[in-house]
Amino acid sequence: MKKLEANEIAPITKGLGALGCANVHSDGLVNIARLPEGRICMQNNETDLLSVERQFFSALIRNQNALDHLMSDDSLLIDVLSGSEVTKSELLDVLKSGQLRFEDIEPLNSRVRFYNGTAIITGSTKMTGHFGKYQFSVHSKYTHVYVKAVHGWQLVSAQGTQMSGHEVNSNSWMVVHCSPVV
Repeated sequence: MKKLEANEIAPITKGLGALGCANVHSDGLVNIARLPEGRICMQNNETDLLSVERQFFSALIRNQNALDHLMSDDSLLIDVLSGSEVTKSELLDVLKSGQLRFEDIEPLNSRVRFYNGTAIITGSTKMTGHFGKYQFSVHSKYTHVYVKAVHGWQLVSAQGTQMSGHEVNSNSWMVVHCSPVV
């Protein structure tokens, strides 16, 4: 068996009777987790994480039920247009109600960095959709923070920032959140 280095995660296929995961911490402590049937141990692999990121964007458009598994229960998002904090349950509610609909999310670039079971993705996207009767279109930079859970990577935090020079059209979601000037 290969010796694991500090902060390395590796699959275990013998000794547990089922697939499992071992994680060696920098202090030498080893965590071993038995995985549910059909699940695999995800190593710190950029390709795996970018696949989860694509699943997240796809779930925003087509399969909101998948978001429940891709996001931690305490996930917190910062809205790209209004800057407001949005919890996982608030996001799921507004998507399931149909009030918020993403039509397209085009990831333009991304960069992945790993830190002790945490991964940070920075990138940019172009998004279009509807909030209520208002249409939005925005080009943004984002930071997504994922942590490795027993069943895979989960999004715990997301921050979006609208890129200047790429203004949202006048019928955007932002209009819904703005108060009239007095």
